[in-house]
Order: sequence, then structure tokens, then C-alpha cells
Amino acid sequence: MREHASGGVDVRMAAEVAREVLARSFRNQEAREKGEHIQVRTGFDELDDLTGGLYRGELAVLSGRPSMGKTAVALHMALQAARAGRNTLYFSIEMSEEEVTERILSMLSGVEAGKIRFKGTNREERALLEKAAAELAGLPLRIVYCGSLAIDEIRAVLMTRKARRELDIFFIDYLNLIHIPYTRGSRNETTDLALGDVVRKVKLMAVELDVPAVLLAQMNRDSDRRLAPYLPILSDLRNSGAIEQVADQVIFVYRAEKYGILYDKDTKEDLRGVGYLLVAKNRNGATGRARFRYNVSMTRFLSYENRLL
Repeated sequence: MREHASGGVDVRMAAEVAREVLARSFRNQEAREKGEHIQVRTGFDELDDLTGGLYRGELAVLSGRPSMGKTAVALHMALQAARAGRNTLYFSIEMSEEEVTERILSMLSGVEAGKIRFKGTNREERALLEKAAAELAGLPLRIVYCGSLAIDEIRAVLMTRKARRELDIFFIDYLNLIHIPYTRGSRNETTDLALGDVVRKVKLMAVELDVPAVLLAQMNRDSDRRLAPYLPILSDLRNSGAIEQVADQVIFVYRAEKYGILYDKDTKEDLRGVGYLLVAKNRNGATGRARFRYNVSMTRFLSYENRLL
């Protein structure tokens, strides 16, 4: 009976797994020597140099305080993945497809999102927007508004796209707004337990589908109560300690300018238009910080070495 009960558990010899690991490593090495990227590049050069990018079967959690730029950073990553020919699926819980697309058009064209939405545009800006729309039409980027979808329904969408070979990476924006169906007697009696269960399911989806997953998450207010420069730490992740346990990478979006800090007190560096991606956890690599540049409206991103005009 014990043998029958455990029949569904796959018990494998370490040597067998080692052969598969080495074979995959050698294939990846050959691809790198040919100039191919096995992992998905984020478009932030310092972050890619630090972590290597986003890996198949791994979960990266992107977090930050409200208005810090999580969604803008995630959309930039999604655009870069799509530009590299990766089939990209972006689940938006907070914003509709139209709102997300407005932000994408703004990022591609450099035209302020407010002008697209209500301020109006001039002839030159409309030409830039038409060019951006034409570029977007050629990108394998799909947007799904999933305000009322539970995580199992999101999984069904992903499985369908994978079966159609239309999935290389997916983003979920964001964890704390995912619909959690509560039923009497459910073990998900608290928000912490429910969100922890969602995070584990997202990680399992990344493994099962063999694609990178990027999950956005809110932070609590603890970082705002610290002394300047108010740097976030892992315990600031909101609602669920399971996030820091399950995630392969935890990356915080931090902009000192939001706190009125315009210069680095040690280096005297001008921090206006400079953001940081703080890698607080990296299960298979180094932690540290990666810098990037942005304009005031968060519509353009550049590597730190470059400057926005």
C-alpha cells in the first residue's frame, strides 16, 4: 500500500539529474558562444550584468512603495523581452488594457502619457505616436486585464498560450490585487496565507511552463519610517513572508528623488533622474544594486552610462 501510495512521486538518481544539468549547461554555453541569450534580458544593463537577466523556471518579484515606478519598470522589461522576439504576456489587475497600452505608447514614443490621455498632442507628437503604434503592432506582446481572475484562471490562460507556443515570459501586476475566492472552511483564512499560496502557485507555473515569471508586489510602510535614505529590505514585503522564501529574485525599485533626496551625501552624485534596482535576494547569483536613468514622466529609460537629453 505504501509503494502504491508513493507511486506518483518521481524519485531519481542524482547522477541521472547531473547528466541532464551538464547537457543543458553545455547547450547554453554553445548558444552564448554564438551570441545568443538564453535568459531574457531586462533592458537595464547594470541589472543584467549583476544577475544575468531573467531565467526560465524562476520567479522574480519586483517590489516598491506606491508611485515608485514598479509598473513602469515592469513594462520596460516586457517591451525589451518583446523586442528580442520573446512571446510576452502581461497580466494587469490594476489597469485596463487601454490604460496599459497608453503607458506603452508613451514609453515607445517619449510623449507624456498625460498628453495622450487628456492634454492633447501636437502634429510632431502624433507622428511619434503613430510610429510607436506601428512598432507595437510588430511586437509579440499581449496584455490581459484580469481584475476579477483568480490565480487558477490566470494559470489556464498561460497553459493555453504555452500550448499555442505563444509564451516565453509572463508578468503579473500585481500580487496584492489578485482575486482570492474565500469559502467557509477554506484553509486560506488570512490574507498572508492566501497570498503565500498565490506566490507558490506562480513559482510552480514558472517551473511547469519553463518560462521566467515576474510578479509585482507592494511594500509595507516600514521603509518610510526609517532614517534617510529609506532603503527597503526583504521584511518590507507586504502581507506575506512567503514571498522572500519562494522567490528566486527579489528586486526593489527605489528612487531617492521621491523622498526629496537629490544628491548622494557621500559621492555628491546628482540623483535627479537616477533610479536603483536593489537586488535584495538572488538565489543563484549575487545581490547588489543596479542604476538606471529615467525622465520625469517615467516614459523613457536608459542605462546609467547614458544621459537623457
